Amino acid sequence: MNGGYAQETKRFGYGIVATLPLLLLYEYGIWQGALGNALNGADALLRIALAYIAGFFGLQYGTWLMAGVVGILAVSFLVYLKRQRVKITPRYVLGMFLEAAVTGIVLAILVHLMLSRSLPRFFTFTPNPGVVQQLAIQGLDSAWARIVAAVGAGIFEELLFRVLLLAILYRLWAKPGSALGDDTATTTRAVLVSSVLFTLLHFGSVGVGGLISIFASSLLLSGLYVARGYGMVALSHTAYDLYLMFGIVA
Repeated sequence: MNGGYAQETKRFGYGIVATLPLLLLYEYGIWQGALGNALNGADALLRIALAYIAGFFGLQYGTWLMAGVVGILAVSFLVYLKRQRVKITPRYVLGMFLEAAVTGIVLAILVHLMLSRSLPRFFTFTPNPGVVQQLAIQGLDSAWARIVAAVGAGIFEELLFRVLLLAILYRLWAKPGSALGDDTATTTRAVLVSSVLFTLLHFGSVGVGGLISIFASSLLLSGLYVARGYGMVALSHTAYDLYLMFGIVA
């Protein structure tokens, strides 16, 4: 099945292919100790859930278990591609990265306008005071640590709060057979609740202004997920965080 760029790249298969290089980069950074003893909050929650499930079945939560999970997911993904007749087009994947680079700028501008009703500064290469404070609290004092943290946020926060949580909330309230986005009122309700929970995940690591900014960005990212799917929202979230952390948008 082959559609146009927008239709194809919204599919979950493209999302996995596009984010796989970022996932490998993140895991390499964690292995190197780029984030110290800390993990991305969403990543930590997913790992805790996996450890709990493993313990329930009496399995050792270690390297072999993780390898088995990755292997099962890899096989499942290949089966998915075959059954859904997803043909990965390299230029579409490249297009996703270029689109995300632009979308990250748009997100940063929109969040800034929502908070201050003025345009942000570009290419100062000095993060704003709120971002500096957040980086200090999280101990992200090197460029490599910031890159790893931004990638982890894009991959795992979007997987947990958009792909999983948003879908679960929508299913709780929507009519049977309704897809996410079909029922505007229910989608809005799910977006609001998931965004509140997303903001609470960052409680303690930022100030009040930061929490408001995170809530605003979550609303925009949720809308982007509904319109463009997991791959685009994960890449755009990563780009958005990188722009803020490195002062490309301040």
